[in-house]
Amino acid sequence: MTARSSQKEMTNRGEDSSSADRSHVEPEAFDFSGLLEAMPSWLVSTLIHVALILFLAIFTLARAPEKNLTLIVAPNDYAEVFTELEVVEYEDVEFEEDASMEEMVYSENDLSLPAVNSTVANTLADSLESMDLDVGLGELVEGLEELGEEVGTTTFFGAKQTAQKVVFVVDNSNSMTRGKFETALNELSKTVGNLTPKQKFHVIFFSDTAYMMFHPKPVTKLLPATEENKDRLRQWLYTVELCLKTKGAEAMNAALMLKPDVIYVLGDGAFTDNTKALLTAPHRRKTIVNTLGMQVSGKGSDQLKSIARSNGGKYRDVSAAQGAVQMARQNPIRRNNSRGKVWGVTLPVVAKK
Repeated sequence: MTARSSQKEMTNRGEDSSSADRSHVEPEAFDFSGLLEAMPSWLVSTLIHVALILFLAIFTLARAPEKNLTLIVAPNDYAEVFTELEVVEYEDVEFEEDASMEEMVYSENDLSLPAVNSTVANTLADSLESMDLDVGLGELVEGLEELGEEVGTTTFFGAKQTAQKVVFVVDNSNSMTRGKFETALNELSKTVGNLTPKQKFHVIFFSDTAYMMFHPKPVTKLLPATEENKDRLRQWLYTVELCLKTKGAEAMNAALMLKPDVIYVLGDGAFTDNTKALLTAPHRRKTIVNTLGMQVSGKGSDQLKSIARSNGGKYRDVSAAQGAVQMARQNPIRRNNSRGKVWGVTLPVVAKK
């Protein structure tokens, strides 16, 4: 073997050995940190924002599968979003998997969101503020506030009821003497005076017939509880007179036609018509009827209690105030036993002897 052949053989062996060595060397992992450093800061910030928005969308869809949220963004909006985004320093954000999220049980009245990292929350809030999402949150809050103002609590002789529309049906029969009617008028004035302008009211008296509010020039609808209407009611209340009989059916029919949330019925004796049968018959009305007995007992008390039970309401006993008793003695309210020009309009022209 010549020296040249020997050298060539050694060279080939060296190359084979180098190739074998290289085949056993594991490939190096790709250096992502170098790529991140090479990326511009605005692109890193944009990727973070996009990832957070996708995370929020997936989380929202998982929480409320029955409700679809459609986000429509015009092509020009993308340019606006990217131009408005602030360049922030890149920082690693670690997301920890929460295995309990799949096992969370939601109650009907208690829905809670899992805690979110403050850095993530702030970044996401900034992103959402930069977008023009027309979800009408301001209008929603305003509507809820108005709803809270519209519904108030009405208290008549201590009987409380949450209602926006309320009607008072009060006995003005001849038996409402010795301070009973004066007490009813004072309580009516006080109760209506406490209503808010968002609430509506009406007052109907019953004796020989139904006397709608502001009779003999009655109104046939609910009125808002403005100061003007409250003052008008006070002036009218002290013109009301007592009349013979205790017919409540016509007044109750008129009250139900107004479709209020609650009706207060006050009387001091038994009805002389079919009022009880009318109000205790099977029905699908949603109007609550609360009843109050003004120093009443026996049949009258039983009727009022039965009416309340049949209409989702409550019964309460009430009495004449001491000051009203004294007022009745000094200045008694007129009692009508026969037909008059304003009161007792269905009574006989001449009183029966």
